[in-house]
Amino acid sequence: MVVADADEDYSGAARLWWAFQYYGHRQVAVLDGGCDAWYAPGLPLSRERPRVPPGHFLPRPQPGFQVSAVEVAAALTDSASCLVDTRPWEQYAGLAVWSPHRSLFLPLGARHVRVGGVRLRSDRLPGAVHLPSSALLDPLTWCYLLPADLRAQAEAAGIRPDQRVIAYCGVGGSASLVLFALRRAVSPHVLKGVSAPAADWIFRGRVAPLILGHQSASGGRDG
Repeated sequence: MVVADADEDYSGAARLWWAFQYYGHRQVAVLDGGCDAWYAPGLPLSRERPRVPPGHFLPRPQPGFQVSAVEVAAALTDSASCLVDTRPWEQYAGLAVWSPHRSLFLPLGARHVRVGGVRLRSDRLPGAVHLPSSALLDPLTWCYLLPADLRAQAEAAGIRPDQRVIAYCGVGGSASLVLFALRRAVSPHVLKGVSAPAADWIFRGRVAPLILGHQSASGGRDG
């Protein structure tokens, strides 16, 4: 079994969970609340590097955990699929883009900005509902909400339990967190194949049309 944790960016562990799931390793768990949840009760810590005997793992990519740009484009008009934008509100609203240092706000009137030499657009996919990853975590403990509360958040965002969910964000972290949370709250069979995050290159102009718009504000911690 693989146990993933994180000490600052709580989407990192979920991203690792998604990666193992995609490559066919199903025995993966996420430490709820990250390293802080381990530190708080005074559980033992170590600086020693563990000596683990080498194992053999044969990757078997699972198609249900990843989608192509063509599949995303087809889902735009498919009522059986639900596109979920998991970025913070300012990115969903087209006011900012992801950057390694959180949201990078655009100059007034701009539609794109360069991040690390790459031109990123500030738009979102048409028809995508908004469910920021931070809405699924307790703001004090950063533990995942209870399943009933996770379901309530998903329903409030407009996600039906009979839909196939395609989540996306800036680089895959917050989308993985949302997918992990949804699988906690709803049976994977009900979700009909949760799909992996759409990568940030969608926002470099390779999937069209994209739209710029605004909805009611909600907080966000990860892009």
